[in-house]
Amino acid sequence: MEKSKIPFGVKRADNGSIGEARTKSFLIDRFWILERSVDIEGADFIIQRKLTEKSILDTTPPRFGIIQAKFSQDNRTQHEIKKKYVVDKDQNPHYEFFLIVNVGFEESQQMFLLSSNDIINNFEQTSDGDYKIPTSKIIDKFQIKNKKDALDYIENGIQCAEFYKNRTLIFNNLNFINPDFDAIHPDYKMDIEYCDGNVPEIFKEYKEKAYSFVCELENMHEILLKFIQEANPLESCYLAEEFDHYFGQGVSVPQIFDKSFYLKAKRYIEQINYLRNDGILGNFLSVKNIIRNKVNEFLLLNNNVIDSKSKLIVLITYNTTDFNSLRISNKLTSEVSLENEKYQSYILLSEGQIESKINIGISCANGSLPIQINECCLIDMVEKIYELKYFEIENKA
Repeated sequence: MEKSKIPFGVKRADNGSIGEARTKSFLIDRFWILERSVDIEGADFIIQRKLTEKSILDTTPPRFGIIQAKFSQDNRTQHEIKKKYVVDKDQNPHYEFFLIVNVGFEESQQMFLLSSNDIINNFEQTSDGDYKIPTSKIIDKFQIKNKKDALDYIENGIQCAEFYKNRTLIFNNLNFINPDFDAIHPDYKMDIEYCDGNVPEIFKEYKEKAYSFVCELENMHEILLKFIQEANPLESCYLAEEFDHYFGQGVSVPQIFDKSFYLKAKRYIEQINYLRNDGILGNFLSVKNIIRNKVNEFLLLNNNVIDSKSKLIVLITYNTTDFNSLRISNKLTSEVSLENEKYQSYILLSEGQIESKINIGISCANGSLPIQINECCLIDMVEKIYELKYFEIENKA
């Protein structure tokens, strides 16, 4: 039977099955999947991170993720998502809720991922407060370009939801709750790094420092409370001596505000938002790996001709609209290094074309260094590609 002649009810059920099957196939490598025969609370799938050290019977069980799967026959299809699935009673987004929309058949099939924040910030509400999701509006911004990045985003969202659920208990049950220092808003776990440190790693360091101080305050509080409750003056002196022994030299208050970290985090999220709003975040996140792989393949093939005088010239050309059609051209030159010469310099900086010179010969001079592109050089190149698109930067050629 031709698809156009299939009765509407049968077609709808068939499309639903297609959407759920594709979504399950996408999720199953990363998550444990709990299916429900009845679709309530917007859940086609309830998923759990594969945490073998945690159980749903724990006092603070791991948070489940909620995935609603939809199928769009084409970009004219529109879906509706209940408001209560997307936000809580205080209008805060449900970080553990995700919408996956499958579009098209066979060779033309595509998959799109939307978080609760994506839905709130990009789609209109009906008179009842529900969200209208036209397929035509998700096509340009939310396509899954990299499966790992999308699964990471879902997992980070669930972890973030678990953190918000448990955070009010941390100070009331400090001895029983092990804070999740890795908890961070999922947008900050995208694969965007800076040469002077990664935002999630620095954030974790500050949280560990703050928690260490909280533990110290808890110890102070415990001894002081015993001292206040003690009726025996001699026993209270022992407590006072213990307090003086541990805290008599004063308590060192940690420095947890860092202006440079604030600016770094601000720049990070602005970068994510610029790219996401232009619908090219997934493309941009793949740029670094493509450059790394192409350059390292070239260096491996030419490993036997690289010596201490070798310079690597990397020419990167790409589509300025969406970073597609990325081409990497590599060549080796031989020249004596000048005094105080930088390890990396730019020959050309223009939107759509970057040419960089790297003193790869240093790797030969120092036998302990692998002959491959330096990660800081790689990060700097990707930063330049971003800055050339969104800001005017000085051409250093």
